[in-house]
Amino acid sequence: MTGHDMFLGMATGIAFFYLLILSLSVWLIPAIFYLISVQAALKAVSPKNRSLDPALVWLYLIPVFNLVWQFFIVVNVSGSLKREYAQRQAQAVGDCGYGLGIAMCIVSLCAIIP
Repeated sequence: MTGHDMFLGMATGIAFFYLLILSLSVWLIPAIFYLISVQAALKAVSPKNRSLDPALVWLYLIPVFNLVWQFFIVVNVSGSLKREYAQRQAQAVGDCGYGLGIAMCIVSLCAIIP
């Protein structure tokens, strides 16, 4: 193996590494902001109305597991918000994001289909 081939192999590896980091950050940065807002919403709900601990939303960052966990997040956050609003006797709160959240989960599942 010549020095030129080694350099070409290293350059290819480094380029692949930076491309991987860039593609992960495109997904990871919005996901972190999403999880921060979901965690804040759950923290705003009184503990007796919560059906999910706010810290558990970070399990979404586990690859492949997040395809299933996102459904649990949507169902539990929506249910927690409904119970909180019912306790506060709020009127016309709707489905608390359940329909849109389930649609987001289904679309993200469909996105992995080639």
